[in-house]
Amino acid sequence: MRKNQAKIIRAIEKAVGQYGEGCAADKSNLIGSIDLRYLDAPLLLKLSNLLVFLCSYPDNKAVHQEAISMQNSIAHFLKTNPTICNDELENSGLPFCPVSTRFSIDFNRWHMANANCELTDDGFNNPKIALSEVLNLTLPAPELAAGLLSEDNELLLNDIKGKRRTGVEFICDEIERLDCNSKVKDFLFDSLDYYVRIFPKNKSYSTAFNYINDRKIYYHSEILKNFDFRQLLEQKISNAKKLSSKSKNKLVEVISTNMSLMARETDTVTYMDERSLRYHELER
Repeated sequence: MRKNQAKIIRAIEKAVGQYGEGCAADKSNLIGSIDLRYLDAPLLLKLSNLLVFLCSYPDNKAVHQEAISMQNSIAHFLKTNPTICNDELENSGLPFCPVSTRFSIDFNRWHMANANCELTDDGFNNPKIALSEVLNLTLPAPELAAGLLSEDNELLLNDIKGKRRTGVEFICDEIERLDCNSKVKDFLFDSLDYYVRIFPKNKSYSTAFNYINDRKIYYHSEILKNFDFRQLLEQKISNAKKLSSKSKNKLVEVISTNMSLMARETDTVTYMDERSLRYHELER
């Protein structure tokens, strides 16, 4: 059965870029033949990526709905099988699968406030400075005088962070207490090389379901491979769409979540000024 399912996914992989008579029906039939119980982690990931493509370039409404339905089935399957998420699909971007990475103070704060995921500690990796050196700059004098600053980063963090906060929240709080340039704060935080694990609370924190809800769906009869790129670059784009406060917040969330899922935050929009954000809807 597993070999048969792998064969079906290879057929889907071959079919996704084909358009024309009968192609839409073939794609729908192939997707409908999938039994998730017989897929291992690599095949689940491959299937989801193929479905993301089909959701972006569907032949018609039926193919789009079939792909969305299967993505929902994958999300339910992973939610009820957390072992495969934690052990085999970390950093895959699939629903309910954790991400392990290192972020800046600002981006860690964004995750702490995000209702779609939970930020937890993953520990120090290869720190360039000791946590005690940072706390010597931030802690009040009475706490320093108590002589509690162990040279072991993990032991010190567990002893001093308190019960209510994660280690990353405590470190961010302490460094942000410093009255100094933000670059100095970033340098201190980066030097600690502290990693976090992000656990999705729902399927929105995933590559398959992280999108703008009111987007227009285009149905394709072909994949455009030959076009005049100069004409395209010189073409005047439409006026920016007027966004409500809710739509603007959703757009920022989608952009930030996309960066998070790729374990990145270095992007042209990462440090964007949300007041100057513009959204243009382009044709195909």
